[in-house]
Amino acid sequence: MGITGIEILASIGKNLRKPDKRKKGDTTPDLSKEDDTSKEAKGADIGDALRSAYEQAVSEDIPEEMLDLLGKLS
Repeated sequence: MGITGIEILASIGKNLRKPDKRKKGDTTPDLSKEDDTSKEAKGADIGDALRSAYEQAVSEDIPEEMLDLLGKLS
């Protein structure tokens, strides 16, 4: 059995690239070329970092100076 037309079109489609819309000389990374898996992984990493920072901030003790100031307000 030979290669079907659909298989040929699928292989051609994989090799096509969208034109680069950035200006000539622009060295910023073209994030539009990232795949969804890469974006999801970065999102998960950022989420983990934010959760870690939040947990650390919540677990810290309130400084005595701040408690004194709060006591003066009430």
